[in-house]
Amino acid sequence: MPRITKEDKAGNRQNIVEAAGRMFRAQGIDSVGIADLMEEAGLIHGGFYNHFASKDDLAAEVCNASFAASLGVLEQVVEEGVDGP
Repeated sequence: MPRITKEDKAGNRQNIVEAAGRMFRAQGIDSVGIADLMEEAGLIHGGFYNHFASKDDLAAEVCNASFAASLGVLEQVVEEGVDGP
């Protein structure tokens, strides 16, 4: 079996975070199971624990990524300015 590259592993982790973000927003964190999440990310259930120690760790990373994205949008608005209220 071929070994996975560091780039592939990073890509898989990003797929998990993105899938979790979509599912957590749509269904709530508690309603999303690991098996369904990994299926959404296109990976197998057992692979989850190669990336995260727990669902709580994943939830924290998803929240951090969402906050970072929101801050990026706010920074762009501040830089470009906004006409009106």
